[in-house]
Amino acid sequence: MRPSITFFRGLAVALLAGGGASPARAQADTAWSALFRMDLDSARAIIAADHPGVLDRQNPAFARTLATAYQEALRAVPRIDSYNAYAIALARFGNRFQDAHLNVGGNRPVMALRDAGIEAVFRGGAFLVEWADTRYGDRAASLRGATVRDCDGAAAERVFRERVLSWRGRPSVEADWHRFAPLLFHDYGPPTPPAPRSCRFATPGGVVALPLQWEPLDTARLAERRRRAAPPRTLSLEWMGDARTLWVSLPTFAVDDSAGVAAMRGVIDSLRAETGRGRDRRLLVFDLRGNDGGSSRWGDEIAEAVFGAEWARRRGSGSTTACTRNSVCRRTTWRRRGATRGSRSAGTARTARLPRSRVPSRTLWRRRSPGEAGCTARCGAVPGPPGRRPCRCRDASW
Repeated sequence: MRPSITFFRGLAVALLAGGGASPARAQADTAWSALFRMDLDSARAIIAADHPGVLDRQNPAFARTLATAYQEALRAVPRIDSYNAYAIALARFGNRFQDAHLNVGGNRPVMALRDAGIEAVFRGGAFLVEWADTRYGDRAASLRGATVRDCDGAAAERVFRERVLSWRGRPSVEADWHRFAPLLFHDYGPPTPPAPRSCRFATPGGVVALPLQWEPLDTARLAERRRRAAPPRTLSLEWMGDARTLWVSLPTFAVDDSAGVAAMRGVIDSLRAETGRGRDRRLLVFDLRGNDGGSSRWGDEIAEAVFGAEWARRRGSGSTTACTRNSVCRRTTWRRRGATRGSRSAGTARTARLPRSRVPSRTLWRRRSPGEAGCTARCGAVPGPPGRRPCRCRDASW
């Protein structure tokens, strides 16, 4: 099993052939379609061969999703005539699994082709107009704060799901509705659904039907307007209101450079100091808006700063220890890709630590488990050749 998926085997060639082409790119169109089919087949093969979900009898939906996502992607092949279409179709294939750790992406950004001159935000379960530009004349001011009711007869929520969340984001995660709401009035072209022609907006003066004015996207102007409307959030900590609410802003855990690490260290040190003073604190808020994750190390250190070191240590179980040991055995026996000496030594060290971590009545969390007989602690019982169903643990509490 691989921890990540990397492909785009022909991407460099295709970018050289079509990335710098003029808008009239008749000869490049079929190249993008062929490249998409090749990389789609590669992605499907990698997932089928290396992802444990394919073999998981307790999750039959995974294999069905793989099949249906692939068939959906195949239907898009005739419409792949540009890098945008290629990247969006592959992203949509990966997004069908609704797993932030299983996705498809590239280094070259995907840009909208047109925008309707309206910026939407998601608040209180509805899409509101943050601003409308001058192409709407006198109506622009009255649209500010209006609720987007529907577009071409379809509810705004449905339009957003089909045109945006179908290829980026997860409908079940409300944060993604907030994050991608500004894309409601952007048009990326095929294979996304056609852009709506008109929408209805609920204003204080009543419901207004408005034809949308689509124009080529001015990315520089849009970026500047967004910067003015919503300045970037930074790692910070401050007391709010009556000085009894401690607000911790954590827009990311993916800090890699020295400045980011220093900022995160500063927030954690300040949090530890503030929570250790015994101050009359009514509410502790962790503001994770826009946080896409990163290293779990920061989460561990934050938990330790708030609750203490004893409660921030993960605890193992018998089945977890056995399954970790079996994983190390499989990597050693099968010599599969990814089974490097470093990963085996790390797994061996983890296996040795887990039994010592089993301290009664001090588990950080518990999961219901029918017992620990599902996994064996002996390498001899591990399935041999790849493709056999590996050991499955019902209790993975570390």
